[in-house]
Amino acid sequence: MVQLVLGYSQAMYVEFTTSQDLITFIRCHINAFKYFGGVPWTILYDNPKVVVLSREGQAIQWNPNFLEFSRTFGFSPILCTPRRPQTKGKVERPYRYIKQDFLLGTEFTDLTDLNSKARIWLDEVANCRVHRTTGEVPFKRLKEEKLRPLPPGEYTINLEEVRKVSKDFVISYEGNYYSVPFILAGKEVTVRDTGQELLIFYRGEEVARHAKVQGKGQIIRDPRHEAGLPRPSYPSRIAEVRESFLEHFPEAEGFLAGVVQAKAGNARYHLVEILKLLENYPKEVVRKAIARATEYKAFDARTVRNICAQHFKEPAQEFPAPPPVPTVKTTR
Repeated sequence: MVQLVLGYSQAMYVEFTTSQDLITFIRCHINAFKYFGGVPWTILYDNPKVVVLSREGQAIQWNPNFLEFSRTFGFSPILCTPRRPQTKGKVERPYRYIKQDFLLGTEFTDLTDLNSKARIWLDEVANCRVHRTTGEVPFKRLKEEKLRPLPPGEYTINLEEVRKVSKDFVISYEGNYYSVPFILAGKEVTVRDTGQELLIFYRGEEVARHAKVQGKGQIIRDPRHEAGLPRPSYPSRIAEVRESFLEHFPEAEGFLAGVVQAKAGNARYHLVEILKLLENYPKEVVRKAIARATEYKAFDARTVRNICAQHFKEPAQEFPAPPPVPTVKTTR
């Protein structure tokens, strides 16, 4: 949740969000400025990371992207003094009011519905009541606020960061994974976050574009990024499969021994199916899934696959049934 309260009129704006990233933070500011009809000259913050990267005494390292935004809109950010609760009252007090007067007892279906009801509450309750401190209605005093005019045009929020492409030709961004063309594995790319999309560039040329997803632990792949990718072949002999398995997961000797003992003639099938998971999941995820399956003493490919799928919030998929173990009849 992002909330802004004007110092003179005590007019309030509140917006609920599912993300605390800088783009969301800036977007909420812009919505608040439009709601108030102008921009305050100064805004007080309780030292959030989206505003200040580090602070030691009077030495402040501002978030450069937020500082650029504040300069564009013409306001000066001010930080609360650490360990001095007197400066935090204006920041924290409205949260209690919002919780007690709006959130308690409010039913909503989704985030859009919640923000729609919050806007009605702002217009008809919070900003129309007689404020306890000023003794006046915030909306009436809002007309006397000396706000700066909004700058012309729309403010474009583009954040860029450099990421290294993994061997699985994905980049990690805010806890999720996004694919790029496989030929860029091991290369450094530039990721531009527009708030709605991630645009990925290599040497100035756009190579991938993905809708940005919420939450953590999801993997988003574009099938076109795998075009021309040579598929690995797996050896037919169990000894060679075991060797390949340990090359990828040298710490999983215990799991390997468990598969060989539990699955006997089908051990190769289970090991190959686990190796195939590397085509869809980062190696670190498969490694952790093997470790978890070992803790469960579940020495089979299905368990490892389901753990990977659970980590990435994908529906667990069933493996094809393993081929039957050939039986040999002996006669005396």
